[in-house]
Amino acid sequence: MATHRGVDHTPSWADARVSKESGTGLQAYRTLLGEPDMRRLAVAALEARLTLSMWSVVLFLLVADRRDESSAALALAAYTVGQAVTAPARGRWIDRRGARPVLLVTTSLYILMAAALVAVIEDASMLVIAGVAVLTGALWPPVAATIRGLWIALTLPGKGRHTAMALDAVLIEVAYVVGPAAAGLLATWTDPAVAVLPVIALLVLSAVSVIRSEPADQVLASRSRGGWGPVASPPFRTTLLLALVPSLASAAVEVLLLTISHSGGYEWAGGLLLAGMAVGSLVGGLIFGAYGSGRTPQSWLPIMLLLTACGIPVLLVGQAEPWTFVVVAPLVGGTTAPCLATVFSLSAATTPPGQRTEAQSWVNTSLALGFAMGAFVVAPFADQVDVAVMLLVVIAAAGALAAWLVGPSLARHADAE
Repeated sequence: MATHRGVDHTPSWADARVSKESGTGLQAYRTLLGEPDMRRLAVAALEARLTLSMWSVVLFLLVADRRDESSAALALAAYTVGQAVTAPARGRWIDRRGARPVLLVTTSLYILMAAALVAVIEDASMLVIAGVAVLTGALWPPVAATIRGLWIALTLPGKGRHTAMALDAVLIEVAYVVGPAAAGLLATWTDPAVAVLPVIALLVLSAVSVIRSEPADQVLASRSRGGWGPVASPPFRTTLLLALVPSLASAAVEVLLLTISHSGGYEWAGGLLLAGMAVGSLVGGLIFGAYGSGRTPQSWLPIMLLLTACGIPVLLVGQAEPWTFVVVAPLVGGTTAPCLATVFSLSAATTPPGQRTEAQSWVNTSLALGFAMGAFVVAPFADQVDVAVMLLVVIAAAGALAAWLVGPSLARHADAE
């Protein structure tokens, strides 16, 4: 296993684990989760994603309840900007200092800033609220990126890593099926301020699980001084650009599903359609993780993007009869998790040694930017769904072509690693 400056920070028990053949089907997941630390990391990954998916809903409802919806949107945007812009810096901090001290500090400070944010919402000016929201987002403990970095460190390229990255993508979908609904119910049945407590509790649980795991201290403390970090690597920069395409397509499809349901007179179905899309992604990700390890990530990505391009026109089928979306939404979402898993694996293959967590933080930032771009791309075509669909098909197909063209150079880099 490659390490920073030739020093091996990976313990011998991890070397034995990653050497196992993972098999296919359910056996792939059994092998991956066969060790207590790996199971603990999987649970922590789900908790971290649930926290992220719930917090945006709780924060919006909290501000809207105390002030108004426009203020809530502004606070949420400020929080998201603070979180996304600082993610790579927090990832680099972990690569340099190790997971335990960084997660202890960021989790403690985050709790204080979240409490401050709740306290100022009612009486402070919007400028103060936005500033506190930015600082709160900037202190978000990078649990998810840390766990993905650990899984990369503890698996060899091939079946084990393929399954780990697919599981990571699937856990994202599980969180976004369960989290927003749970947050909405909690905030409605109690009070949005009360709903903050279980969200913070989940975050603390996820951080503690990582801190208590043996790999967190021994694998990630590479003390990297990587200059510009992983973005100095041309193959990694290429991966970040490719990562924009699947997240752009996914966000745009979500907007189109909401647009179609609203314009068709069945607004109530919008949330259910997004849940159906997430379920399709979840199933697709599980199948991909169990049986898709026969190809390299650089060869999978153009295939998955092409399948995405082929699936997007199915949205037009649902405009005639609402019930068809019961099938359409899961079909269109079926490639989302496989695309994410492929991006995660490809980013692992193009990351310089000792920079895993920062690299995965950059991937998260790229995905967030892609989601924002997706909403922006389809916004002008709210009343022209067919035009928006064709535009997305062109974007996804162009992404597939680009991934196919750069695949050989990425493959050479992966082989060198």
